[in-house]
Amino acid sequence: MKRKYNSWISALVQACVVGLIAGACTPMDYYYRDLIKPADRIYVGKVGNVVTFPGKNRFDVSWTYIDPSITHVRVYWNDRLDSTEYSLGPSDNFSAKVRIEGIPEGNHILNLVTFDKNGNRSLAVEALAGSYGQNFQDAIRNRVVSKVETKAGVVSVLWIEDLSATLVETELIYTSTANVEKTILIPKNVNKTDITDLYRTKEIRFRSRHLPQPSAIDSFYTEFEVIK
Repeated sequence: MKRKYNSWISALVQACVVGLIAGACTPMDYYYRDLIKPADRIYVGKVGNVVTFPGKNRFDVSWTYIDPSITHVRVYWNDRLDSTEYSLGPSDNFSAKVRIEGIPEGNHILNLVTFDKNGNRSLAVEALAGSYGQNFQDAIRNRVVSKVETKAGVVSVLWIEDLSATLVETELIYTSTANVEKTILIPKNVNKTDITDLYRTKEIRFRSRHLPQPSAIDSFYTEFEVIK
């Protein structure tokens, strides 16, 4: 009786070992492979060479593409709560640019997604775009006049050197002896402006133009000041 009991235990152990080995060799997807279907998503080509151009509460976005099946591009911002769509055509020649208006001042993360005529889409391409507004406007200043000299009928306006990275030029407006209003644009690296035909009883006005970045699409101007 004891021998039969031991034989039964031995057979049970062997069965368990075989079961464990079989379980260890079972493919990982054995229990769910019937639920897996071959991928049927079709991806469209992504945009490339994305460049952004900051402006005053707006910005431009340009890109290139090589997939001829692309029919339109959607640009998302504000955590994809806002977007705009640009339709592509043969005249675009595999590059395009869109202007987006009404953007709050600050930096914005964009996502560009392409689509074909069947609604298939590409993976998103991320880009950073900036816009400027009242905060930048409040921060810029006019160029400072050092002094005004008169010699031999020539009125000279001397400017203090301005090291501001955003200053581009200063616009000076005066009335000539012929009673005609004239404008002189003075680059930031020019420190002296001569006026040979100033109508002496008329005022001289000036303001400065600032560009937030070299690639910006909008300039910002200071208020006019008067040289008496």
